[in-house]
Amino acid sequence: MPPLAPPPPPPPLLLLLLLLVVVVAILPSLTNALARYAPHHRSYVAQMEKLREKEEKEEAAATASLDDYLDARFMGATVAREGCEDGKVTAKSFWGVVKGMDPLVTSAALFKLKENFKPEEDDEGQVEWTPFVEVAEEQLTTAHIEEVPEEDAAEDWVELEDQEGDVFWFNRRDAKTQRRRPRGVPYPDED
Repeated sequence: MPPLAPPPPPPPLLLLLLLLVVVVAILPSLTNALARYAPHHRSYVAQMEKLREKEEKEEAAATASLDDYLDARFMGATVAREGCEDGKVTAKSFWGVVKGMDPLVTSAALFKLKENFKPEEDDEGQVEWTPFVEVAEEQLTTAHIEEVPEEDAAEDWVELEDQEGDVFWFNRRDAKTQRRRPRGVPYPDED
């Protein structure tokens, strides 16, 4: 008896029809599964987007700047020492305020600032602090990099207070600010 020949392959149309039947059979259960999952997924995604937006808004609102810090220090000194709010102080008061910004302004940084920034006195011996505020960030980072050439989180970051008394951190190397204690900055010893 001659060997049996294998059956001929099914025509492509028959394969397509079979595939269509399988898809139609599982489509309702697949649709139900997706319908049950999708609202939860959409809800989760929406919650995460709201949370991210809230954090971004809080961070933007809460981020203090060096300019705000400097303005507040000079304004406080002006009102306390001289009783006016015109944005001017005596040259002596000006450098006294800058010197009092420790730990932001170290003695080496103060020396560099005095060397590189010359406040202009008006006819009454008063100087405006706003030109200093405009260049202070660059001047302080340059002085810090010269004083501490290698990156060191403990040396680069300094803890300051904003006008409301809330703590923020200023990086003297790259002028970034943030509210959270930076990585690598040790906590003070508690005795």
